Order: sequence, then structure tokens, then C-alpha cells
Amino acid sequence: MTDIVLLNARADATTETIAKDASVVAASGKVVVWRGDACRKGSCTHVYDVEKRKSTRTPSCEGGDPVGVGSLDPSGRWYAGDLRTGGLAILDLDQGTCRVLENVSAPDSGDLEQTFAAAWSGPSLMLLDQRSGTLTVVNAADGKLEERAEPLPVVNQAQIWGTATN
Repeated sequence: MTDIVLLNARADATTETIAKDASVVAASGKVVVWRGDACRKGSCTHVYDVEKRKSTRTPSCEGGDPVGVGSLDPSGRWYAGDLRTGGLAILDLDQGTCRVLENVSAPDSGDLEQTFAAAWSGPSLMLLDQRSGTLTVVNAADGKLEERAEPLPVVNQAQIWGTATN
């Protein structure tokens, strides 16, 4: 069991405990996405805003709560995670909404990073399926999917280091 804490500027003392017995599932900018370790169902995922020093629950999704490790865009607005019931959830943390994409998911593992290499470019999430080489771009704002016509000839530990979308 791990506590999630904020440290002072010298990183030699705790200034605040965000959560006890919890795990960080994503972090970027002023946002930390975390989940209580003992939580097994219901709304388990929370968002901590470093500037407001406050945790709130993530938006509700029809397919349930996101599970495993997800991906947070650099601005801290968009969070993508696999759902317990299958499908990919794209959460708009600013607007408090959830969009479920049923035809994109990380089967069995629940961790986005176990199945996909992922990178954000603005509101676009690029997912490279490490099993098949399929490259998919998801626009978080409108839910539109674009899939590369042919899979890339890369599998097992493929990585995306940066993205640019037109």
C-alpha cells in the first residue's frame, strides 16, 4: 500500500497527503489521476488538481470505471483508460464527460500501456496496437477514429515518442 504525497521544493519533506493506500495511474501538468488500492467496484478513479489542492471523482462512464494505467494528455484535460467492461474511455476532465469507444480496448490487461504505445497531440490520442501493428488516432473532442489503412510492421514493445496530426 502506498500513500500519494506532495513534497516541498527541496523534496525532503511531505507538504500534503493526496491519498492513502492508493496508486497513481497518470500524471501531467497540474493533474494527478489516482485510484484507491482497496476499491474493487464503483467510482474508484479520482483527479487531484495540484493548484486547487483538491481531489474529485472522474466523470462517470456508461461502461463503468476506467481500470489499470491510462494516459493523460500534457494539458491534463483528457484521460484515456480501458473500461472494466471493455472499450476505451476518453474522459474530458475539464467538462466532466466520458466518451466510450467500444471498438478500441486493451483486452485482458486493463492497462492501456500493456497493449498500446500511446501519445497525445492536442486532443488527439495516437494508439499503436503492439499485437497487430494497427495505428489508430482518436480525436478526444469528437470521438472520431482514423485508422491507418495497413498495419505497421512493428509489434512487441513498439513505441511512439511524439505525434503530429493534421
